Amino acid sequence: MKGGEEAGKAEAGFFRKLADLFAGSVDPRKEKRRLLKSVYKTLRKIGARYYNPKTGKVEPALAKVFYEFHTTFAPAQKILQNAKSSKVLRTIVVESGLNKEQLDLEERLSEESILKRAQSTDYRQLVNQIKRETSEFFACFDVNRTREINETYRTVSILLNLIHFDYHYLLRKFDPHIPEGKNPYHPRFESTNAEHVSEELQEFLEIFPLFDPAENWNAIWEMLSTYRNAEIVARDAWRRLLNLIRKLRRTRELELLVQLIKEDPFYKPKLKSETQNIVDGFLSKIRRQIDLTLQKISKQQRNSKIESLLKSLFGNSSYARLLNYSEETSELFARKGLGGYSFALPLNCLQSFIKDIVVGELRQLIELLLIPAKWTDNSPSKLLSDSFHQLQDLAKEIDGFDARLSEEHEEGRRLYGMVSRADKNPQAQYMARKSLKKVNDGARSMLVRSCQATITLGKVLKQLYEDYKRPNAQMILNWREIDARSKRDMRQLFVNNYQKLYHFVQLVKLYV
Repeated sequence: MKGGEEAGKAEAGFFRKLADLFAGSVDPRKEKRRLLKSVYKTLRKIGARYYNPKTGKVEPALAKVFYEFHTTFAPAQKILQNAKSSKVLRTIVVESGLNKEQLDLEERLSEESILKRAQSTDYRQLVNQIKRETSEFFACFDVNRTREINETYRTVSILLNLIHFDYHYLLRKFDPHIPEGKNPYHPRFESTNAEHVSEELQEFLEIFPLFDPAENWNAIWEMLSTYRNAEIVARDAWRRLLNLIRKLRRTRELELLVQLIKEDPFYKPKLKSETQNIVDGFLSKIRRQIDLTLQKISKQQRNSKIESLLKSLFGNSSYARLLNYSEETSELFARKGLGGYSFALPLNCLQSFIKDIVVGELRQLIELLLIPAKWTDNSPSKLLSDSFHQLQDLAKEIDGFDARLSEEHEEGRRLYGMVSRADKNPQAQYMARKSLKKVNDGARSMLVRSCQATITLGKVLKQLYEDYKRPNAQMILNWREIDARSKRDMRQLFVNNYQKLYHFVQLVKLYV
């Protein structure tokens, strides 16, 4: 009964004070002093003798608390210096949330694995495989897994913030001779003006309340150890510090201390948010790496195919025929950031193809098929003749095109003049790019026309070869006579020339 009466009186007293506050009968300054006095009593009661209100100084007991943080984290501060910005650490955190099958799938999508697979897999087939595996791997990161991984990284970030707090700077205000790092030293802490440490205490309280002692810190330290391949903190020191952290969080004594120093009983720390989505960044990195690797493979295979086609067409002979629209000149322009001559290699190959192959070995076959041949229908004969002469005409056109790009020609002088000023004059750079585009468009047009003429030649030759092999020819009636006139085996002439035509078309298609 007595306990009930006391509870009733306490409740009545609380509502009376509340009514007085709303009625404005309570002096705010007096109430503030009362609240601060209550804060001080609470600190004294829990044994936190950090502050002397009479002198306005904080005591060495506070320095000893932060010295425990300092000695525990000093080695980690150096080892984990760049951990907050480390992509490697983020990857370790993400991978910690994956099982073995998912990690194996990630390994299959690595650059090394894809390059190795490319050696024994057709490129298109490889691309389809990679697409399926990428889709399967990305599907692992559902909403729950993504949230768990991001929460783990948030925990890591909170620990890193606690590690990298500048304890040394704060402790120097109690002992100016204290060395940086974990060095053998017996500190001589002295009382110091509370205002001198107020800002640092508030900065510490922006991160400290976010730290949850109940987290699986062994797993977090394991990740950090994997990241640096070293033990980060001494385990005994960490256990002692973790006990201290539990006490500080339970009592909120540092927050109460700042309330006294600031003379603000309503002070609450402003917590630093640590929300960050590292999964999106991780997946974007994986996708970029896959794309770059496939591009690398594609480029390697393209270059390999170009080399093979050049070998087939020209053997060990040089295909360079042009003095001005050349790969060497293109490199000079490229160094100016202008891109250069986009079709230097194929246009040189076209000129070499016409002069060495079309006008050489192919001409022998064409003349046999046009002069002594007796056609049942002249339409294929006209196609053969027209496409052959189109290629010959292109050789003259290319010579004129190349000559105009000489510095001795007005067009070439104008182009070189713009290029020489391009790195200093934006207008000249614009005009140089415009002129180079016009030149490259001209080169491309000739390549396209050559490809069309070559395809036509190839189609007619293929039809004639099939006709040549038939017991009863339908296109040309006098194959025996043509055979007798030929200095070489007709079958070989057909096969060799058709192969050259086919390879040239394949080369041009890689560029246009």
